[in-house]
Amino acid sequence: HEVGTIPGTNTSSLVNHNAYMASSSAPQIAYAQLDQQSSEYSPPEARLVVPVFQKGDDPIDAINHMM
Repeated sequence: HEVGTIPGTNTSSLVNHNAYMASSSAPQIAYAQLDQQSSEYSPPEARLVVPVFQKGDDPIDAINHMM
């Protein structure tokens, strides 16, 4: 029940926190997959996604810019 009553500010800070948690391990996983898979994946595109989250910007903004 508490999760449903969290104010918007806490929800957005929670999203930011999750983005920071993911940013520490996600890039390594992404690069490992890129190296193991075929060269059809474009590495430059993957490099652009990583700094956006480490920069400290709003992850929702980052996703909107990528769409």
